Amino acid sequence: MKTRLLFLSITLFVSGIINAQSITGLWAVDQVSVGDKKMTPIAKWFKYNTDHSYQAGNGWLQNDEGCWTYNKKEKQFLPESKNGKDEYGAFKVEFSNNKMKWARIEDGMKVIVSLSRISNVPKSPKDKAVGNWQLISVYKNQENITKSHNPEGKEAIFIRWTGTYRKTHPDTSRSNGYWYMNAHKPELHLIDYNRAIDVQVFIVSFQGNLMTMKPKNNKNITFTYKRK
Repeated sequence: MKTRLLFLSITLFVSGIINAQSITGLWAVDQVSVGDKKMTPIAKWFKYNTDHSYQAGNGWLQNDEGCWTYNKKEKQFLPESKNGKDEYGAFKVEFSNNKMKWARIEDGMKVIVSLSRISNVPKSPKDKAVGNWQLISVYKNQENITKSHNPEGKEAIFIRWTGTYRKTHPDTSRSNGYWYMNAHKPELHLIDYNRAIDVQVFIVSFQGNLMTMKPKNNKNITFTYKRK
């Protein structure tokens, strides 16, 4: 009888370790669905540690930390942030290979978060945008208008990690302002210090040392910059 109880205790202990180890590690959010809508943040990650602490962020920016618990019997996972109490309670958790899925009800809607185990913190468009960029081409309606738009090759933009930017125009004049990236879309917002100028919004993409910017309100124009 004692042998059986000892075996059962060891089995439960090992099971607890396995479940905890299934959660510990670095995870990237693949998709967040709220009801019938997709609301997936860009480059969202969580790091769950063996001491039941955690850190979280978007790209290279850490913006949360706290502690976590896991009820293996109920398969319930509860992260508790130091930034404030979460009113919605624990998630039901499922595991599949290197995947994890959370589910719970928030304001009457089912929320499902799908995650994948990763090795490194992901890089977001915000991280990729930081740097000094030189304009190398402009296309309008698939026609190359670089020479007429930027005849001397002077246009450039310096996007600082501080959230400010400096733009050099084709006539070498300069403008300055603030910038930010949408948390759910690769949209770069440029806010000139001169508030009389409308906020400019660009859809951005990256390939190697190139950054492509398309005005959100005029997708027929494409600006391509190369990192200096």
